[in-house]
Amino acid sequence: QLPNGTWQNHPGVTGLVAAAMFRVPGASRATELATTGKALDWLLTLAKPDGGIHADDLETYVTAISVMALQAGGRTQDLPVIEKARAFLITQLLDEGEGLSPADAFYGGIGYRPATTKDSARGDIINLEYGLRALKETDLAPDDAAWSKAVQFLQRLQNAKASNDQPWAAADGGFIYQPGLSKADDKTTSYGSATYAGVLGFLNLFSGGALSQF
Repeated sequence: QLPNGTWQNHPGVTGLVAAAMFRVPGASRATELATTGKALDWLLTLAKPDGGIHADDLETYVTAISVMALQAGGRTQDLPVIEKARAFLITQLLDEGEGLSPADAFYGGIGYRPATTKDSARGDIINLEYGLRALKETDLAPDDAAWSKAVQFLQRLQNAKASNDQPWAAADGGFIYQPGLSKADDKTTSYGSATYAGVLGFLNLFSGGALSQF
């Protein structure tokens, strides 16, 4: 940890480490706040008027991580910033605001950065999982429309013909990076890290109570 409270002077790295530190088994919150609290203070300086928490790069990705860190810190004074950041994340779900309809493959996804047009609307499994985790950990209501949009995108990342309406879907149950795009090859082959993120995504939905509406 650097003297300014960060790790590598990077908000994403700092948020990930801070969130992990607050979850170390047996560590007291007071002890962690004495050191890791400085990281939360630094993240707060990055809060934007629209609710995002970032350094003008990877805006959605870093905001989700920052929300998880601030929520893990458990400081009551951070709640207004957390709630505003959660609202920002909800607006980043790709939907009609970006010109998409539920029939579009990227509908309900989340990307690294805000999308301004349909052509720039590109979500992926990693950002979706981080976004869903941030929404779950901040107790987004189970009946919020964000969940139903997100689950549709999540299903379109899984090689599961029974639930994936995309023509490329296979049936091994694994996940890929984006609809129709794997990072394992130039096809749609399921691979480990995407599948792990997909499982976590469904767990976020279940533990947040959101899947009870489906």
